[in-house]
Amino acid sequence: MTQIRRDPGALSNYFDRLLEGIGHRGSSFTDIDAASHDEATDRWLFQEFKGPDERLNRGQARHLLGLARQDYATVWCVRKRHDGRLDWCDVASRHTDVITTEEYQARFRRWWSRDPVISLARTADDRALVLAADIRWGS
Repeated sequence: MTQIRRDPGALSNYFDRLLEGIGHRGSSFTDIDAASHDEATDRWLFQEFKGPDERLNRGQARHLLGLARQDYATVWCVRKRHDGRLDWCDVASRHTDVITTEEYQARFRRWWSRDPVISLARTADDRALVLAADIRWGS
């Protein structure tokens, strides 16, 4: 589960405490911000959203990477930037871009239409060091 530090009475914290000590060392619980299911193809798109100054912790990064390894799952990490653009990461390929909100909508639309979400990075300066730097990908 996820600990909501700013709200100790949150429901997630209740269940996290309820399950404390169950499982093995190195296992973790986390939440995912969005899940979209295409019933026609039984595919899932999972998304983790972050604010401008938020980072993924190691446990959550491992969880998302493990999920991205599943044939039925696509996993994106998306962070809203202070400049209004988005840091976007396809977790399976670890490919990152800095994109506009319109490009994010286009990528979501392409996922629904089963088209590959192709990188449209503008320049090397626009490349997102975002989540690549933020996520500690090591095992």
